[in-house]
Amino acid sequence: MQVCIDCGKVIEEGDIYPSRLEAQTYLHKACDKKRSTNWQRKTGWGKKNYVRNSKKLTENSRRYQQRLKIEAVRQLSNGTMACANPYNQHKEPYTDMRALTIDHINNDGAAFRKRLFGSNQRGASTYICRWLKKNGYPKDQFQVLCWNCQWIKRIESLKGDGKFN
Repeated sequence: MQVCIDCGKVIEEGDIYPSRLEAQTYLHKACDKKRSTNWQRKTGWGKKNYVRNSKKLTENSRRYQQRLKIEAVRQLSNGTMACANPYNQHKEPYTDMRALTIDHINNDGAAFRKRLFGSNQRGASTYICRWLKKNGYPKDQFQVLCWNCQWIKRIESLKGDGKFN
């Protein structure tokens, strides 16, 4: 049972909307629309301004996401900006940012996203990077891996379950 953070009423199944501002809180769709409309009036941002500035907003968003990822990788790799290389795949440190990822050490990424977002939301890297920053980059839960090491880790974990030959 979820309760709307604006009006305090119990939210029916089809009328629920997760709050973008506060994790693990919910709104009625009507309350969310009211919040959005009030914000647009207050700031002067509506559909016209968004369409007019969409390229600029997209660029700013992309740069912000990149800065968050770079800072997370820097913190989790102790400043090396390289793959942790747990399978000895690399003779030299692998530092290509395009292929570096943030890995859940205990293979609990789906459970973590469910706990953080209320669902197993995929593609939530920006939100996870913000969470990491807010929580001091916990190195006991996360590490930096390249995609090759990520896939090797996945295959190795599936072999243990008997799901992969």
